[in-house]
Amino acid sequence: MGQHITLPWMVIGDFNKILTAAEKMGGALVDMRKCLRFNRWIQDCGLLDLGSVGPKFTWRGHESRGYGRVHERLDRGLGNQLWRMQFPAMCVRVLPRVKSDHHPILVELYSRDMNTLKPCRPFKFEAHGRLTIVLPKKIVLARLEGIQKALSEGGNLFLNKFKKVLTNEYNQILAQVEVFWYQKSRCQWKAKQFVDSL
Repeated sequence: MGQHITLPWMVIGDFNKILTAAEKMGGALVDMRKCLRFNRWIQDCGLLDLGSVGPKFTWRGHESRGYGRVHERLDRGLGNQLWRMQFPAMCVRVLPRVKSDHHPILVELYSRDMNTLKPCRPFKFEAHGRLTIVLPKKIVLARLEGIQKALSEGGNLFLNKFKKVLTNEYNQILAQVEVFWYQKSRCQWKAKQFVDSL
């Protein structure tokens, strides 16, 4: 597939496969034949694993008797060599897991501008001229990320309880964001309706 693509390209998501035994913790033994097939598929497509920053494992399974909880790196970004050269300072970031058994992943792109690397600015919104929702959301996400990283290295009753508190707080922030956008869309719809009636 990759031999026919002459442009920079990348793919990101849940591949439901691991590349090496080091990308799994707990559970049954790793089937190395599946790892080799996945490695071969990546090579056949002309892709490279883009690596990641953040928690080592991107998926957390249920606890099973005798094996403990399974953690695996199932989610990743892959890109061809042209894509990697187009975005040499890119970063695949593993974000805190909130409502899923998977950690979301984000590819941060950097573009070349007059021989300097400038990060692409993420979209942000302001409520009433202040960052009243975005800032708390970032703080809670950063705390969740730290707790999940610590928990991936070993269990801790206090951190598990604190993670639940922060997850509830994050869900409340998401509800505020939803209300904000709902209200904003209603205002824009009403304004358009008014203009159309003139």
